Amino acid sequence: MKKKEKLFILTFLVPPLLIYLVFFVFPFLDSFRKSFYKWSGYSSSMEFIGLDNFINALKDPIVLQALYNNLYFIVLSSIIILFLAMFFAVIFTRKNYPEIPFYRVLFFFPNMLSIVIVGIIWVFIFNPSFGLVNAFLKLIGFSDANVVLLGSENTVKAALLAPQVWMQLGFYMVLFIAAINTVPKSLYEAAEIDGAGEIRKFISVTIPNIWYTLQISFVFFLINSVNNTFALISVSTQGGPNRASEVITTYFYEQAFINSNFGYGSAIATGLFVLLFIISLLIMRFTQRAE
Repeated sequence: MKKKEKLFILTFLVPPLLIYLVFFVFPFLDSFRKSFYKWSGYSSSMEFIGLDNFINALKDPIVLQALYNNLYFIVLSSIIILFLAMFFAVIFTRKNYPEIPFYRVLFFFPNMLSIVIVGIIWVFIFNPSFGLVNAFLKLIGFSDANVVLLGSENTVKAALLAPQVWMQLGFYMVLFIAAINTVPKSLYEAAEIDGAGEIRKFISVTIPNIWYTLQISFVFFLINSVNNTFALISVSTQGGPNRASEVITTYFYEQAFINSNFGYGSAIATGLFVLLFIISLLIMRFTQRAE
């Protein structure tokens, strides 16, 4: 490779690399360092306390509740979103209706919105006084319906799945459509000659040929779900009622920036990063073996 070509490549690689280092790597390393200290986040003095913050986090019942809620949102939303995304992707690549491009845009549109905007929209939808949910219940005969979905410990987590599905479904659907369109048509034709039906073609032809896309989707969904859940809960329930929708990221924010317990919050954030890293490795390992 010529010197000019190397310089040209570096010109495009260095700026994003610097941005990544400044806004992601360095803050994480600094947060990891501060997780070993007792620090308010504002004072100039920091007291080294070793692993006390991590030990306290493991004993904190709110951390355990928040972790359970995180797993609840990740597992259920991934099953619903990825299944529906694959379902519609297969339909939209098998049929040639003229309306399909419109439906693709319609499904993808919520993904173009900020998660904060999505959260605000669904707060209005779930509003017990004038929201669409209660209006629909009254329309079908529940005249006294006044359901407070976001205000009940029994329904808040299930209700918060709806905006996540609505927002993310289109993105993964488009991703799967692009992957399915790369599968050679000759493979489907050969499967038809062998007498394979639609389900058999999907299992034997489609899935093996888009497995790498599925692998990346699982990992990306894991990370993206944590970020989206934080913003969604911050603008809708703030972790309530009674911590029923609390997640690790909202609890970290509360400890670090509201309770001025930055060291403890940093320990929680570091623990979350390690957990996500381990789960991502397990997903990659599992999907590679399956492949």
